[in-house]
Amino acid sequence: MKTTKPYCTDATWVGRADCKHCDVRGTMLFSELGKGDLDDLLLPIDNMLLPAKAVLYREGDGGADVFTIRSGLVRLVHYAANGTRRIVRLLRPGSVCGLEVLVSAQYHHTAEAVADTDLCRIPAASLSEIERANPALHRALMVRWQSSLDEADAVITQLSTGSSQARVARYLLQTSCDEQRTKCHHLPRQDVAALLGLTVETVSRVFTEFKRKGWLKEDSVCVYIEPAPMERIAAD
Repeated sequence: MKTTKPYCTDATWVGRADCKHCDVRGTMLFSELGKGDLDDLLLPIDNMLLPAKAVLYREGDGGADVFTIRSGLVRLVHYAANGTRRIVRLLRPGSVCGLEVLVSAQYHHTAEAVADTDLCRIPAASLSEIERANPALHRALMVRWQSSLDEADAVITQLSTGSSQARVARYLLQTSCDEQRTKCHHLPRQDVAALLGLTVETVSRVFTEFKRKGWLKEDSVCVYIEPAPMERIAAD
């Protein structure tokens, strides 16, 4: 029998989240709610820190919580029956993961921190209580959730179609972590290949090509890109 854990034991509990005064509230799950609505919710939301490479939850684990990303990067991984590993989504600040536990008893993917990640944990039971106590508010939240999923599906389509150069360029632009879109989190070539549906050799060849043209540099932490040529290639 699968066990249900409140959250990953590798996560550090920071304290109860203060949604009304959150400095990134504009991108979070409850961004469209007024202060009055937040006062009415009184959700037991926990703020946590998850170190890079730690697992938040595993595919098949029993689940009782939904998570929103405040900062950092999380990858959702699916393992096929033959052991093949595929990254199905990268979650950036403002993204939500674990929504499946609202209708299912288990998580459908393994969630791993790519970089040090600040996140909030929301008990699924509390969200169910919103549906009972305030149906209109629950519908508003569902619209936001669906919008997030639609956006994620669009990203998946962009990263799985087109030439290898276009896929890598789109990946670099979509994972940028600064406003100028010049810096990205560094992922191993194996991870990039698993996300884009390409071979490791193909990804390495494209990175080498971009470096030779002066469009890309990297170190062990970040990848630095020239956004203009990347945007041209991504449009192909």
